[in-house]
Amino acid sequence: MIACLRQLLPLLVLLLGLQPAQAVVLQDGMAPLQPGRQLAFMLDTQGQLSPQQAMSATHAANYRPVSQQTANFGYQRGAVWLRLEVENRSTQREWLIGVNYPQIDWLDCYLLSPDGTLRQQYAGDKRPFGMRPLPHRHFHFRLDLPPGQRTTVYLRAQSGGTLLLPVQLLTPWQLQGLDHHQLLLSGIFIGTLLAMLLYNLLLFFSLREKTYLYYVLYIGSFGLAQATLYGYGSEYLWPAHPLNDLALPLATSLTGVFLGLFSRRFLELGSQWPAAERVINIFIGLFAVTAICTLFLDYQLVIKVAIGASLIGPAALFLIGARLWYGGYRPARYFLVAFAVLLLGFLANGLTSFNLTPDNLLSDYGMPVGSMLEITLLSFALAHRLKLAREDNERLQQQHAAELEQRVASRTRALDQALHDLTQANQQLQRLTVHDALTGLKNRQFFDQHLQHTWRQALRWQQPLGLLMIDIDYFKRVNDSHGHPAGDEALRRIAKVIAGCLRRPGDEAIRYGGEEFAVILPHTDGEGISYLAECIRSRATQLQFVWEGQAIPLSVSIGAALILPQAGHETQQLVQQADQLLYQAKQGGRNRCVFSANVG
Repeated sequence: MIACLRQLLPLLVLLLGLQPAQAVVLQDGMAPLQPGRQLAFMLDTQGQLSPQQAMSATHAANYRPVSQQTANFGYQRGAVWLRLEVENRSTQREWLIGVNYPQIDWLDCYLLSPDGTLRQQYAGDKRPFGMRPLPHRHFHFRLDLPPGQRTTVYLRAQSGGTLLLPVQLLTPWQLQGLDHHQLLLSGIFIGTLLAMLLYNLLLFFSLREKTYLYYVLYIGSFGLAQATLYGYGSEYLWPAHPLNDLALPLATSLTGVFLGLFSRRFLELGSQWPAAERVINIFIGLFAVTAICTLFLDYQLVIKVAIGASLIGPAALFLIGARLWYGGYRPARYFLVAFAVLLLGFLANGLTSFNLTPDNLLSDYGMPVGSMLEITLLSFALAHRLKLAREDNERLQQQHAAELEQRVASRTRALDQALHDLTQANQQLQRLTVHDALTGLKNRQFFDQHLQHTWRQALRWQQPLGLLMIDIDYFKRVNDSHGHPAGDEALRRIAKVIAGCLRRPGDEAIRYGGEEFAVILPHTDGEGISYLAECIRSRATQLQFVWEGQAIPLSVSIGAALILPQAGHETQQLVQQADQLLYQAKQGGRNRCVFSANVG
């Protein structure tokens, strides 16, 4: 009965026209391919569908295209099915389909041939490492597809953590080449961790200072969390006993506990800032409770709490370090710089885990690189703190006979200079953080803050608020045909056109991201916003852009939205409306403006 169903299944799907419109073609010499938007997905919220049901014509219409280059479903109850058509036009049959995220609990691969043959392979971090088709920290399945053959690949993923599915098609030799570079980076990272751990452990045994002990425990628990997160735990530490669901939240929570203990003692919060010490104690307690809860509570709940606390905790430590440095506590300098780089990596990884940002290089490598720099800088901070303590002791002995008034004056001058330097650095940082370096316009950070501000003002005074979303047409062709320097110059030209069309002091031009710009227009009307949009569009079309002797035509598509803010609504409503109008402009042929007002 099952054999008959397998033979009839491809025919039924073909007759109903439910197969994917285009297959991924494997060719000789191609680089590792990320199919991304060529994938189709279906949510199985109950996680009860069998492979035959998921592949049946009944459910074929439920598959929808993946909208991102990397499929990310966040925290998802139940299972997710991915479908991909693959055709082998190369001369080799050994191909792999991989998912480069080692934190998936259950991952099954089903290969459906045109003759109805179904091959099955199983992986996932809740299965013993030896069950994987390929012994690798990531999950790879063997396609074994003869030249000229075609197959439909179904992937079923289910996990208590983030369902991030970066699918990749490559050959075993390409995987070996990629591993060569990744293992080198991993070796540097692990070697740095071990070196710092052993060095500070020796210092602890020598000095009997608890700060070093807390630091060693912090490095150890952090290293365990990273080993689990990047798949080395399953490969080397517990291959026969899947422990990721326990190890990751436990190690993450213990990292928070020991980091809090270390920071509290290193910064001497009991004497320097008692209120901050109480805040750190709250975080230590929260992480300790989370570590205990990993033994009996739901993994998804625990890991969400652990990741959320891991986002807030370093941010709080960064602010505490900044406050202490501003107050003249010199050991906080290295501490502050260390947590600046760590915080960036934590934020990128945490936002991707909650599906708030797409998977990217910063989310993949930001945490290990940032943590490696943070651990190294903290080690320097410990040594510098000891050096400062010795210098202070010698200085006090040498200046014991000096007059108190001279010491106070000298210290005051040093503090004034430090305050002056910090003020200049802060002013420079504020200027840099709100401007885009390439175009000179305001950046995305300024956009988010300023839009919130103007929204609240418009809501208070019941004035309309306008937003232009501007996208350069066919910008990728400029980069591909003329190179990125030409693309950069095109961005500067368009930015200059946008800025030149603005006349009112309150209007703000922003580089929103990539080739997309935005203009925030407070207290405007439909006639004004339409006129401004058309001004920008027409001037962009009239640009005489010549690069290396070749004329490059430029044009823009604009979505112009006007809205009267209402209580209970958010700025995202205006952004989404402008985005939709921009999409209509591009779908309508590009080089046009589409306007809509919602001020009734």
